Amino acid sequence: MLQATLMPLWLSLLLSQANVSEAEVFVDQSTFFARAGSTRGLRTGKEVWVVDAEAGKVVGSAWVMEVWENMVRLNLDGAASAFGGAKRIRFSRSLGEEGGTKPIAGKAQLFGAGAFQKLLLSNESEADWSRCHVLLSTNRIAQLERVPAQSTAEVFLSKFRSMETTNLAPVEYVWVECLEGKAKLTIEP
Repeated sequence: MLQATLMPLWLSLLLSQANVSEAEVFVDQSTFFARAGSTRGLRTGKEVWVVDAEAGKVVGSAWVMEVWENMVRLNLDGAASAFGGAKRIRFSRSLGEEGGTKPIAGKAQLFGAGAFQKLLLSNESEADWSRCHVLLSTNRIAQLERVPAQSTAEVFLSKFRSMETTNLAPVEYVWVECLEGKAKLTIEP
């Protein structure tokens, strides 16, 4: 049974195109807003990524504080607020589907080289993770349907879909957002 838990999850993990959207962030009287709202699936309390509008790299996060049909008011974290360039928000999930906001426990490692390089994503919690969006620091994304508790999922980097702009630097961290929670995991050696 232990071997079954530690085996690669090739058959139990389904990769699909992640539903990821972006919207422009603007400031009005010292308050941050984005040009996206309930029509694009945003809800009060959702945490979104804040990205550099030019490079596409994640620079922080923000909480959705108020929602209208085509606009939201945001509360940016310190890193996103400190970033001086043009910003966009990046968010995932379909309309009516919310991710968890509590932290999840896990770790991430890279193995292999070239076309055979893969991400090992370990779920160190007591609960399964489901409907996970995995965003690499290089601006590539994939979706994992399920990562069982106390197990490791293997995903070849070639299975990740590129966002608008791809960062060619080495993978330093990965953002994981599942229905059960979210985490930023630094790639371990």
